[in-house]
Order: sequence, then C-alpha cells, then structure tokens
Amino acid sequence: HTYPPRRQRQMWLRDRTREPGVIEKNRRILPMGYWKGSGLSIVLDMIATLLSDGASVAEVTQDNSDEYGVSQIFIAIEVDRLIDGPTRDAKLQRIMDFITTAERADENVAVRLPGHEFTRLLEENRRNGITVDDSVWAKIQSL
Repeated sequence: HTYPPRRQRQMWLRDRTREPGVIEKNRRILPMGYWKGSGLSIVLDMIATLLSDGASVAEVTQDNSDEYGVSQIFIAIEVDRLIDGPTRDAKLQRIMDFITTAERADENVAVRLPGHEFTRLLEENRRNGITVDDSVWAKIQSL
C-alpha cells in the first residue's frame, strides 16, 4: 500500500516540525520517510541515471509504460581491504546501539534495523500471519 500504518501516520502528524532547531536540540533520530526518504530517493535516481545512462524515474513514469531501460547500478566495496574486521565490527555495533537506544516516538514500539530481526519476524509471521490494513485487503480481494 502507499501509506504508512495508521499508528505511524498519527505519530508523524503529532511530532512533525518545521523548526530545524527543535530537531537539533533534542537530537532525535527520525524515520527515513517523507522529506528525508524522498530526497535520498531523488539523489539516488540522479546518480543511477548518470552512471548507467539509463532511464530516470521521470523517463520511466512519463515515457516507458513497460518500464524498460531503467537505471540500475551496483557498487561492490570490499570493506576488509579498507578496515580490519574487529574495527569494522566495533564501529557497526556502535551505530546499531546508537540507533536502537535512541528516544522512541512510542515507547511500546522498538526501533528496528533493516534485516536485524528477519529470522524472528519471519517465524512470527508464519506462526501468526501478516497484518494487512483492512482497506488494502479489501482492494486485493476486489481484484
């Protein structure tokens, strides 16, 4: 679906600010949605388009209804040639600890890192099923 879960939408509406000083003062980590996520998406589209000489999101959306010739780039970095394993692990752990212990918008909702709890969530979803927004489920059933 094209919008975040109701609880997340309510949290973003309640906590949204247009004052950078507020964010700088409380130093909270905010989700990568809305303006931050869309800004990153635009920059990545520009980079991929230029490096691959492929179609940008604009071109695909406006010209290519079949979505062919899209821009794709793959960057492979052998991190172990740049930094030793123990230092890498310590730096990554510090980042993960910083993120997972950050102030939460909702104390009942844990901060999750991408892929961090994949195995547990997979088993939980297999056991209990996957929660789907009622309007999304109705749309799926109508197809």
